[in-house]
Formats: sequence, C-alpha cells, structure tokens
Amino acid sequence: MSQIIIKNYVKNDYVKCMFVFDENIQELKNDCPHLVFDNEKIYLLNDHHYPQFFYHHIESISISLCSRLMSYCENHQEKFSLLSDEYWKRDEPILYCGHMGVNLTYCLDMIIHYHDKMYAFESFSILQTQRIIELLKKNHVCLNDPIHIENIVTTHHTKYELQHYLQFHYNELAQKYHLDNPRGQIIYS
Repeated sequence: MSQIIIKNYVKNDYVKCMFVFDENIQELKNDCPHLVFDNEKIYLLNDHHYPQFFYHHIESISISLCSRLMSYCENHQEKFSLLSDEYWKRDEPILYCGHMGVNLTYCLDMIIHYHDKMYAFESFSILQTQRIIELLKKNHVCLNDPIHIENIVTTHHTKYELQHYLQFHYNELAQKYHLDNPRGQIIYS
C-alpha cells in the first residue's frame, strides 16, 4: 500500500516548493523548499526527511497541473522574494481590488513513485516543465502524463504563449482530468 509523505508546509498533501536545477543552487534563497534536479537524482534541498530519488530507482513519475490564486498587498512585493525575482516579470494578469492584488498561477504537480511509496510535490510555476521532462526522459524515467503536458509545453514555448494557452484551456482540462481549479489560495501580506 502506498502512502503520501506529509510535512508541515504541505497543502493538500503536496509539498509546495520551487523546482530548480543543480547549477542554480548557489543562487537560491532559503525561504522556501527547493526540489533539485541534477544528472543523477532528484532531492529536496536541506531536508533529510525525504530520500534522494535516484533516477534508476524511480518506479515512475506522474505529472499533472493545478491552478492557484495568489493574493498579496501591492506594498509588499518583497514578500514574493521566495518566488524569485522572475515572478514580477511574468506575463500573468494581476487583478487589483484596492491595495490587494490577485492572480491565477498554474503549477506542475509531480508524484514520485519510489520504493513502494509516493512523494507528492507542487511547483510554484510551470516554466521549467519542458526541461524537467527532457531530463527525466534522458534518464529513462517512466513518465505518466495523461494530460499531455509535454505536448502543451513544447507547443507553447514562451511563458507568454503557455500562460495564454492555459488561460483559455485550463478550465476544459480541469473538468476533463479532474484537476484542482483552483487548489487554493496563497495569501501574502
């Protein structure tokens, strides 16, 4: 029987983290969990409660999508440093109501099936998805992609194209594949 590993920063059984590659480790800030992809393994940076997921031992990885509402006060942009400086350069619409901003963001879900257990992670963004899929395929990891995310991210190369596509098609995908829409709201104040 499989189990989902849960920690205190988990929402809906998924560890919410930034998906990064090993060459970017020196640039990281320690204000959020980081799931690191290198040439041999996947691991949660600075967390010894999770195993290191060596590619050759991974049974399979299932990927999916979810959407989240992000809310924040416009005077508190520095709070978003955990989402990286790239957050403010994204082409996602931000709706303002008084001093509160809200935007809908799309996240990659990844469930790693490893030694008869399941470990669930949710990214802060889907922008690295194509590179992650390429790395997993290069390492011969069995990838379960029922939504055809690989096709979506390779067809819509730029973050603008991807955001535009998801704005118009995510509701349809969510209904067809029973995706969280939205999974919840993250509030920064």
